[in-house]
Amino acid sequence: GGGAAKLAALEALEEPPWYIIPHTSFFSRRMHTLFLTTICWDFLILPVQLCFIQEAIQLSWVEDVLLAVDLVYWTRIVLMFHTTYVNDNSVTVTDPRQIRQHYLATNCLLDMLAVLPLDHLALALEAHYYVVHLLRLVRFVNVRYQLRAYSEWQKSITDDDLLTGLVHYIAILLLAAHFGACGWNLVGFGHVPGTDRTTWLDQYHHDVSIIGGSPLGPRSSPEYELGERYLVSLYMV
Repeated sequence: GGGAAKLAALEALEEPPWYIIPHTSFFSRRMHTLFLTTICWDFLILPVQLCFIQEAIQLSWVEDVLLAVDLVYWTRIVLMFHTTYVNDNSVTVTDPRQIRQHYLATNCLLDMLAVLPLDHLALALEAHYYVVHLLRLVRFVNVRYQLRAYSEWQKSITDDDLLTGLVHYIAILLLAAHFGACGWNLVGFGHVPGTDRTTWLDQYHHDVSIIGGSPLGPRSSPEYELGERYLVSLYMV
């Protein structure tokens, strides 16, 4: 009887508090998926906002999306202080104190750096739009989670078949084309006043004026204008 009581007491002590979230739970996995999705947004959209600044500045709804992205980042940081983890001995740690110490000693500092509201501070100080979004580049610190997820995905593949190889190289090609298009549009703003040097963007505007409008039709919205410029830059790359 005494042994059974001690065993029950030990099990009660090992039972994690109600606010501790198992890292294998449905909620934790879906939250991680949402987190990776927001990282993809920043990784792909921030270069567009910086390199297509004249068009992006007209998209007022983007600011609301950026606030939602930051909310996801901050929410995840809070949750990580209450989410279990697997230690070096392959044991799931559920003790709240150990969980907090582990997160503070590993990813907490970089996670906090990635969500510093430098852009909001610059906006409050009425800094230039370009500076505001340039400061958001610190979000790229979180790209390490995408690289880690990609590495884990590769390890989970038992057979390196043709389809996997195609997906790998097509993804690299698309990313290179995306950043190339952003950089190419930025080069178009390299015209030096007072010189006769013409950039590809100057020539494009000249050709558009000759045909009497955009080759894709009339510009009906800022989104359409940005899409047109992006496609043209992508084509030039």
